[in-house]
Amino acid sequence: MIKLDEIDKEILTLLGRNGRTSGSQISKDLTTVMNKSMTDRAALQRIDRLENRKIIQGYTTILNSDIVAEKTSIMLLLKFVTSAEPTKIDKLNAYLSGSSFCLTAARLSGGGGIFDYICHLVFDTERQFYLELNVLYRAFGDLISDHLVNKSTIVKQVPYIISFDRTLEARKKWMSSIKLGLEEIYESKKIKDKLQQFVNDFMGCFGARYVCLWLIDRDADELMPAFFSDIAGDQYEYEYVSIDKININLLLETMKPVLSNNIARDFKITIVNWITGKGVKSYAGYPLIQENRVRGVLEMYGDKNFSSAEFELAEVLSSELAGELVNIGYGSSSPVV
Repeated sequence: MIKLDEIDKEILTLLGRNGRTSGSQISKDLTTVMNKSMTDRAALQRIDRLENRKIIQGYTTILNSDIVAEKTSIMLLLKFVTSAEPTKIDKLNAYLSGSSFCLTAARLSGGGGIFDYICHLVFDTERQFYLELNVLYRAFGDLISDHLVNKSTIVKQVPYIISFDRTLEARKKWMSSIKLGLEEIYESKKIKDKLQQFVNDFMGCFGARYVCLWLIDRDADELMPAFFSDIAGDQYEYEYVSIDKININLLLETMKPVLSNNIARDFKITIVNWITGKGVKSYAGYPLIQENRVRGVLEMYGDKNFSSAEFELAEVLSSELAGELVNIGYGSSSPVV
């Protein structure tokens, strides 16, 4: 139990209104509101103690609501399975608490409500939200039985952190270069070299540990790993993880991306040398769709969490690749593999 006296509570109230309030202003306000005389130095010492006790854990900026209105704001309602385990709900709480895109999250109870949980999520684009929803279901699919999506407009704003990620901007520039390379595939006589270069560039762009482009082998009518980035270890062990554990068949059937930032948990993968040796933890698999059929799969593994924006950028490049496979005649009489 955190114990605070009345002065501490009033200081927190003042800082909650304006985190830049000076020590002299706080001492004046305490005198006015509580009739308590306190020097500037004493007020600052109080704040230092609150910070050291981790009661004040940081300061943020409240932005003009018009700025946040440019984002995609979603109220997501979740219904849990009847046998929902408290430990699983705690993990959901921890996941959303650590996610910068989640402004608030709360349990719902009483009133005969249909849903058990509500969270307010903000993204740069609507597509980023749906990719993150994919990740959420991958991680907590055994907890969530249903959900409802409501677009929202912020009326009263809570502190929201806008990330100016320079690495993300660099990736967007890198993407432009990769797209130019894709456009050259059609005119190139070295199609295999160009596709291999795409795989290598894709890995570098997202800082992935490993990337693989799977294509249909028309002779065997099977999905085969056609182009790899470099990997230290057993290729067959990697294929076993991709097919048997992550289940590429699910991706082929649903024609939707398969995304995860914790593959050991989400796919119930036990100790595998290839994963533990490379420190792999995240995964993104995208279907390459041509004429309403999946003709290939582009997948990447990482040793860090992929952000919603990165998932979206990777999906854009996957779509570009699928389009170029059509241009070079893949799926017709001109074989790629």
